[in-house]
Amino acid sequence: MSVLGTSVGVYKDFFAERKHPFEGEWVLTIMEEKKSEPLAQHSLILMYSKSSGFYWGYSDYDRTGNAKTLGSIWSQVEKFTPENGEIEIYLYLSDNTKRAIKRTLKPVRHNKGFVLTEETDSTFFSMDLSRRK
Repeated sequence: MSVLGTSVGVYKDFFAERKHPFEGEWVLTIMEEKKSEPLAQHSLILMYSKSSGFYWGYSDYDRTGNAKTLGSIWSQVEKFTPENGEIEIYLYLSDNTKRAIKRTLKPVRHNKGFVLTEETDSTFFSMDLSRRK
C-alpha cells in the first residue's frame, strides 16, 4: 500500500459539502426591556453532535460585561435543533450568575438566521441568531 493510497482514504470526505449546514460561526444577540445595550451579543461556534442529534456550542469571552447592567460575558448553547427552532442557552453574567433561556426561534432568510420577539404590555424579549456578515 502506498502513502498516496492511505492519504486518499483518510481525506476522502474532507472537501465534501458539510452534512450539517448550521455548523460554524454565528452571532447571538439578546435584547431585554428595550434597553439600548443588549443583554448578550456574542460570536459563537455551533457544532453538530451525531450521538445526540442536535447542535451545541460556545461563544467568545467578552471582558466588557458590565456588572451594573448584568451583561453576559459568555454564552453556551446547550442544545439547538434548527428543524423546530428550539434553543437552550446559558448566559454567564458579569455578576457571576448563570441564566438559563429556553425559547423557540423562527427561521428567516432561507435559514441564514433565526429570530424571536416577544412583547407584552410589561415585558420585551428578542433573540437573533444569524451568520456573521
